[in-house]
Amino acid sequence: MSKVTVQAGDSMWAIAQRAGVSLKDLIQANPQVENPSLIHPGEELQLPGSTDDFEQPAPPPVDLGSTPAPEAPAEPPPAAPDPAAAPEAAPPANVYTVRSGDTLSGIAARAGVSLAQVLRANPDIRNPSLIFPGQQITIPEGGDVPQSSTPAPSGPTSAAPSPSGDAGANPYYSQFVDAAKKAGVPESWASNPALIELVKHESGFRPDAKNPSSSAFGMFQFLDSTWSSYLPEVPYGSKDPYWQAVGGFRYIEKRYGTPERAWAFWQATVHKDASIAPPDLRSNAQYWIDHDYGGY
Repeated sequence: MSKVTVQAGDSMWAIAQRAGVSLKDLIQANPQVENPSLIHPGEELQLPGSTDDFEQPAPPPVDLGSTPAPEAPAEPPPAAPDPAAAPEAAPPANVYTVRSGDTLSGIAARAGVSLAQVLRANPDIRNPSLIFPGQQITIPEGGDVPQSSTPAPSGPTSAAPSPSGDAGANPYYSQFVDAAKKAGVPESWASNPALIELVKHESGFRPDAKNPSSSAFGMFQFLDSTWSSYLPEVPYGSKDPYWQAVGGFRYIEKRYGTPERAWAFWQATVHKDASIAPPDLRSNAQYWIDHDYGGY
């Protein structure tokens, strides 16, 4: 196998496309990558199969001060095509085009369907954690194609995203820091990459996210019974991100210990591969898989 070095802005999907291999094969050739959505510049990946024709993105040419060769006479540029002559085809009525910041679970929640329904309608999606801007997602029957922009949560003013903290990764960073203090967990959980990925995939950080096929509600997608056990201070259905984070932190700390273990369990049950879960949770993950449960 040949190797490729990850460049800034790369994703495993983009590398697979350039190499002419499938994303699945690339992931299987790199078992050391624990999360295919998180790769870093400078990291080396193995390319599966015959990849002699793969080319790394070429660096820009360096001007060494040499005398340029005479240029050929410029040819007139071709006439620009008439936009009216070839209009861009609109996607089918039941198709949503992924935009930057979207997650599959967030799209499902906005469409009013479950993540499992979206996955069944899109069998080509092998990893729900990996979707990309421009990708087209089929919305299953009974769902509404979301608007192109994500609507803001409709809760009280306290649910507005905080301008402080790492707003690019966690729009409720300051509320999560305060919630960590209340729940008795490290404040670093507010910016923990595993926790951020978990919440993004569960709800897209929407405090009003509702699963139409169950009582799961909010950013952490608590069932009503789970809510009453871990968040007795406020009634089920509160859209306050601070209290939702308090309950979410309590639940994760009690059941999994750390966000990393909770995220690994989520991936194991959603991707139906118990080996992804921490070793001591694999039998539980297999039980969830056998009963068609997904989540954490």
